[in-house]
Amino acid sequence: MSKKRVSCGLDLGFDGDLKASIEGACSEGYDFVCVDLVDPKQRTPFLKCSAGHRTGDASEPDFMLRSQEWSTLVVGKMSQWISFSGSDLDKATDEGSAHEELNFAAYLSLPAMLVHLQNEDCASLAKLVYTHLLRSHHNLTMWVCVPLTHTDGECNGNTEKSVSPWRWWNKFRVLCNYHNRVGVALQITADLPDQAEIAQWLGEPIKVVVLHTSVFLCNRKGYPVLSRAHQSLMVQFFKLNCQVLITGNYSHHDGVRVYQQYIAHLYENQPPPDQYEIFSKGYEDYLQSPLQPLMDNLESATYEVFEKDPVKYVKYREAICECLIDRVPERDADTTVTVVMVLGAGRGPLVRAALQAAQNAKRKIKCYAVEKNASASVTLQLLKRTEWANDDVTIVSSDMRVWNAPELADIIISELLGSFGDNELSPECLDGAERFLKTDAISIPSSYTSYLSPASSQKLFNEVTAASALDRDKPKETAFETPYVVRIHNYNELATAKPVFTFKHPSFSGKDKEENVINTENLNEGTKLHQLRNARHVELSFDISSDTVLHGLAGYFYCSLYKDICISIVPESHSPGMFSWFPLFFPLLNPIQVNNGGKVIVNIWRCCLGQKVWYEWAITEPCISPIHNPGGRSYTIGL
Repeated sequence: MSKKRVSCGLDLGFDGDLKASIEGACSEGYDFVCVDLVDPKQRTPFLKCSAGHRTGDASEPDFMLRSQEWSTLVVGKMSQWISFSGSDLDKATDEGSAHEELNFAAYLSLPAMLVHLQNEDCASLAKLVYTHLLRSHHNLTMWVCVPLTHTDGECNGNTEKSVSPWRWWNKFRVLCNYHNRVGVALQITADLPDQAEIAQWLGEPIKVVVLHTSVFLCNRKGYPVLSRAHQSLMVQFFKLNCQVLITGNYSHHDGVRVYQQYIAHLYENQPPPDQYEIFSKGYEDYLQSPLQPLMDNLESATYEVFEKDPVKYVKYREAICECLIDRVPERDADTTVTVVMVLGAGRGPLVRAALQAAQNAKRKIKCYAVEKNASASVTLQLLKRTEWANDDVTIVSSDMRVWNAPELADIIISELLGSFGDNELSPECLDGAERFLKTDAISIPSSYTSYLSPASSQKLFNEVTAASALDRDKPKETAFETPYVVRIHNYNELATAKPVFTFKHPSFSGKDKEENVINTENLNEGTKLHQLRNARHVELSFDISSDTVLHGLAGYFYCSLYKDICISIVPESHSPGMFSWFPLFFPLLNPIQVNNGGKVIVNIWRCCLGQKVWYEWAITEPCISPIHNPGGRSYTIGL
């Protein structure tokens, strides 16, 4: 994967001759500059500043930069003396000054405006910013600058207590109703908090990381570097595509260039991406509708993408090989033919895995490749005439649930799993196939379990909000009652994922299995029986270790193919390099505030009725949310 360069800016403070300063910064390797719109020494409202104390006064104000340069090279800073404190007259003056500066930033088409939060008393500033964003036609982004750590003096003045700047930011963005053009400018401090506090920020919309020159250390050659802890922190933020802003005084003989060079070096020498990161590049936090392969036939290109997975089919081949060895003793290897049925054969990767496994195990198999997609069956027929010409492979163009098999299967193999395990209706499909299994038949996979964890991600919340605005004919709830397949990236997992629903195959054993074969000859009655068995409800409780906001639930699966051969997308046990599945995200209509030491209690239902399956979910602690997707009103999975 090619690495783009990191965008690095330089804080110039106030500079009247901006054009010359920008040229100087660019010659030092910087991509943009951050400037005060008003000389901070002049605690004067913008329009009342005398000449020379407003950005551009020393040159030709409207023409010193072209509009494209204003919109790509300059970030404005709101005057820090504007505090909205004191008397009503002082507050009115502050509001007027801030309003003028925001209007001037919009006039110049600046891409962003940086505002500083000094404490949690930010309601008036948030009101001003939010009102401006709603009324202005210009797409100005607000960079809300907060420090990573902060301490306040106690009442006796002798000791200090740690306060949470995240609370300042959280109050500000909630007052701004999670507006998608309000982001964080996170100022990195010399003292770093623990990882739990750092993780608070990983789900936030961090636009820029602010590095003061005082945070840097000097190496043996006298050049500025960051400590190992700070380097590790920066790598985490690099993954979120943050920009970097260098601020503060500098005294190095090579000037300010050395800071940009070091940041570029740090960025270029990140640990190389793994296979999963390479494959998912460009899909980060991109909402996708889950596949419904039962209702919709997949395209050849979709099959092709999944067939490139370097892990999944290796694991399947290992599982099939071990199963064949266990099932057929070596003394019977030349005389026993194992009937293998690949259910949902697609373009044949599992058939190929089964044939290779049989060769590795030195066992004989007869393979049925069952596929309901008639177009994919064309590809399978071509493979039978070419690649599998010397193998015992029968192509069946049929839905496994209605196919009348000519004989019973020893082993059935499928890859019907979705991101949440059962969300592509693997249970219903394999239930329908149980009627042609031998009483001692093996299913690969043998079981799979869905997992959930609470997640904080304003990025995903904003993406779902944007999706809800696309179709004004549907209620807002529709987008928030739909689970999405998404490469979750800009997020904070609030607790370790817990198991939800487990399905095992075959679902009967021994005598029960024989009875099941008889009972399900009446497919309608069998379907009703399986629907009752496949409907589920679980309540999960998660302990939360930091102040945060809950935006949704991240869904995963863990699958046992055969014995101890498994595949997983659960973060703690993710199969290295496997990229066939992204997580499933269950959004919440309203973000929920959660406190350190509190609990999140989740209820989730898997509902089955007629020809459809759907999920419903709700939060019951720390507050009670509405049940999402009641009765499958917004999203169902068709049988």
